[in-house]
Parts: sequence; C-alpha cells; structure tokens
Amino acid sequence: MSNDKNTKIISATQLKAAIRAYKLKGLIIHLPPKAYKKHASQTVRSTIESLCKDFVLTPFLREIPKRPGAHPGKGLPSKRDTIEALYGLNRYRTDQIEALEKKWVRKAIKYALKNNEKAGPALALRLKRENAKHYEKVLAAKKKEAKIAALAERMSKAVVADESLPYAGAIIDLTQPEVSKDLNSVALPLAENALVFIAVYPKDMLKALKLIEDLKFTYVDNIVWDRDVQLPTGTWSKNQHTNILIALKGQPTEPVNEFQLESVHFDHKTAELLSVPDYYFSMMEEMCPGEQYLEVFSCRQFSDKWHVLKINKEEKEN
Repeated sequence: MSNDKNTKIISATQLKAAIRAYKLKGLIIHLPPKAYKKHASQTVRSTIESLCKDFVLTPFLREIPKRPGAHPGKGLPSKRDTIEALYGLNRYRTDQIEALEKKWVRKAIKYALKNNEKAGPALALRLKRENAKHYEKVLAAKKKEAKIAALAERMSKAVVADESLPYAGAIIDLTQPEVSKDLNSVALPLAENALVFIAVYPKDMLKALKLIEDLKFTYVDNIVWDRDVQLPTGTWSKNQHTNILIALKGQPTEPVNEFQLESVHFDHKTAELLSVPDYYFSMMEEMCPGEQYLEVFSCRQFSDKWHVLKINKEEKEN
C-alpha cells in the first residue's frame, strides 16, 4: 500500500476485496506491483522500462467510470483508488498515466535515448504539448499568409485615388510596418472642409502630431481602439491599444449626437484584423455621407467609396 499523502489509505482486507470485485487479478499477474515499484535506479534505461509499465496501466485507468460512486459499494474503495494503492501512485501521476498515448510513449523513448534524458509520462506529455503548440503556430502562420495574400490581391484591384479630385475624409494608418518615418512629402487631395483619422501607436504620437501640422490640419481630439492584444510597441507600458487622432481642415459639418465616435472602441485584434477596424470607416461614412474617402498606408480597401492613395516609396523616403 502507498503512504503517499495524496493516496487514500486502504486496509489490506479492503484491498483484497476490491481486487476480487474489480477482477484485477489478471492485471496483477501481468504487471506485479512489486515488479512495478522495484526500479529505484534512475538510469535512462530504467526510466524507459518504467514508462512502458506505466503504459500497461493506461487502458485500465481509462475504462474506470467517471461518475461518482461507480463501484460495487459495500465499503470498498473505488477502482481508481485500488489501482493507486496497488502501484503506489498519487493522483497527479495517475492522471499523467491515464493521458498516455502509444505514439507519444514511443517518441518519448526515442527522445530519451537520443538526448540521454530520463523518460516518463511527463516527458511523453511534454512532447505532445510542444508538438501541438508548433502545429498551432504553423497553422496560424499559414492562415496569416493566406490572409495577407488575399489582401494583396484585393489591393491590386483597388480603386486608386485620382489626386485631382477632392476627398471628404481620410484614414491614415501609421501602424503599418512599411510606413516611412519621414512623412513630410505626403500630400492629400482633400476637400476644403475635410476630416482625418490617424491610427498611431502611443509611442509614435509625436510623429502623428507632426504629420497633422505638415498637412496644415487642426488636431481636435483623440479616441482609443482597445485591441485587447498586447504588442511590443513600447517600453514603459504593456500596450494594448491604438490611438485614433482626429484632425480637421476647414469647417466640416460636426456630427449629430448619434454619430459621435465612441471614446473607447473594443475590437479584438486577430490574424484577420490587420488594419484599422471597420467601425472607424463606417463612422466616417456616417459623418460625411455621400462622399468619397481616402485610405492612406492601408492594407485593404474598405468599400467602393474608399480610394487607396498609393505613395511612391522613393518619394516617401526622400
């Protein structure tokens, strides 16, 4: 019997009765408890042998009913408690053994021999977890690549802005990685009365304010896109928001109450959401109805009303 503090104390009489009730004699003959416990040495080979013995117990543990009281009763310990007492297991190790799979037991043995590392249920389960995480990363990367490719295809067919036409509003996305640090040469073909939203990380706020000044716009307010996901964009805070600066040219019509922007808008950033959320594009359309709009440094075209302003990279950098 095990004296482990996480294992129930079972008397010899109870244990004998439980072995009969649960028909565990075949298991005991195939895997004698003394033989299971005897490996005190912790060589790689001995731990591999112990892991193989652990795996013998896996199907027995899995077949135990999960509902409480699912045993003959009459004061007997449960089948799980009986197996734990026979083989000196605690609940944590029992859970590990129950979760074993042949594929990962084999991989754990191979890994242990190759790396001279002790084997065991923990190693098998660790390898399985690491493989799952790797597969998730590969899947996420492929999904993101497909999304970017789809966006690139869409952008290649996007309506390019005619710079001779005035536009009522623009969204400038300064969070895109390809945006140049020098934006002095950017000229926007905007109407005399126009509205601009500038998406910017907090650490780049001065860059956005300088752009507003260079464009001869007037800064009036800023709001927050709570994207929930923390990005390594700064040193002093765990940044999980993007600022949206609002700037005006001339005197565009002020929005009525129902079309005022939310000061904080939540939109969870995912692999699909690579740019400014739809909310801000929709709100600009509501504020300036029946007009045409510019997307600057954008990675998508929101709708047919939005025209993409393509800036020559060399000019942008000079």
